[in-house]
Amino acid sequence: MDLNEHQSKRILREIGVRVPSGRECSSAHLVDIESSKVGPPPWVVKAQISAGGRAKGHFRGDPQARGGVRFVDTIEQLRTNTQQMLGSTLITEQTGNDGGLVRSVYIETKCSVQDEFYLALTVDAESGQLVFVVSKQGGTAIESVAAANPEAIYQHPVMIDSAFEDAPVIADKLDLEGAPREELLAYLPAIVSEFVDKDMRLLEINPLALTTDGHLVALDALVTFDDNAMFRQGHTEQMDAYLALSSEEFAAANQKLNYHRLDGNVGLLSAGAGLAMATMDAIVECGGQPANFLDVPPSTSVATLKNAIEIVTSNPEVRCLLINVFGGGIMRCDAVADAILLAHQHEPFKVPVVVRFAGTNAKLAKQRISASLPQIELADDLGDAAEKCSRHAQSPQQPADAESTPNWLQSLKQLLPQTSK
Repeated sequence: MDLNEHQSKRILREIGVRVPSGRECSSAHLVDIESSKVGPPPWVVKAQISAGGRAKGHFRGDPQARGGVRFVDTIEQLRTNTQQMLGSTLITEQTGNDGGLVRSVYIETKCSVQDEFYLALTVDAESGQLVFVVSKQGGTAIESVAAANPEAIYQHPVMIDSAFEDAPVIADKLDLEGAPREELLAYLPAIVSEFVDKDMRLLEINPLALTTDGHLVALDALVTFDDNAMFRQGHTEQMDAYLALSSEEFAAANQKLNYHRLDGNVGLLSAGAGLAMATMDAIVECGGQPANFLDVPPSTSVATLKNAIEIVTSNPEVRCLLINVFGGGIMRCDAVADAILLAHQHEPFKVPVVVRFAGTNAKLAKQRISASLPQIELADDLGDAAEKCSRHAQSPQQPADAESTPNWLQSLKQLLPQTSK
């Protein structure tokens, strides 16, 4: 799992690595507020996607082919560039033609730079040992440096218990002296410790800049966590903060749900991958675009189903929610109905909801929904559901009214684990 730059820098800041003053901004209306917290201009505004090569990338549909990292001198320029980036798709060498949807930007103080280095800690694929990778040619993709001048890259294996002893060797390779050298000697052991404690696969700083006032500052950063270790890390307060659990991707990973965000506006939850793909095809056939892929396993609990619904609706692009369930065997339609009611009780639906029930206890599920949330539309079949949702997604958004839930649901709610919003 790759973090965005602002999340990666939060980690670096907490372990004592210098980073420029910066604030994440997810709305053009907040530019003035967030930039005032950063400090005076000039600023750098950076599109936040989990991919490298942003500066040399381009936005889909932008005739000027401007990149995802821009320098601005005035608040007017900052507003304009932020508005251009938010909601657009940034295409880089790492994203391919699909690109990455920009949901937020990072506004940062522009630093005066004297020199740029590359510094990364990763795991050697062959030996399984930690290794520092450093170069005096920072600021560009390390792959390009490796291809053009492999001698410019130095790799140094490091033992967890000997990070302090290894640090001077790496400082020598970067020809650092005085205060910058002392800063690096302090950074490296802290990086190793955090890398191990948080089960990282990569911690990359590129560039690690030597500023004109004599400090080593991380101008860009990327942290990648080992997905296989999420069971150890996923529920700690620190990891929740680092990974910003408002992101649907990480929230779904915590619930062990197969979730992938897409560029459409029809939220989707289906029981089973095959049914999910068929539902996506039906949505497209009716002129809509799915906002996500999400299938839930047959044995999913009511609590997890409720959380899955909240994950889908947390996407601000969703204009309509389609829940398509074919109950069979372990999966029961009435359990999904209970999850829908619980999700609405926790936070009332703000978008139209269309539900198709078929199979085990479908009649009971429809009765519960009709009695408790009559504003939810019950579809006769998949085609009817897809048509209803696509129509809603293409029309002005009409938030659903909050309705009370029946008394029998209160006792059920008490039995379920509570989750934070």
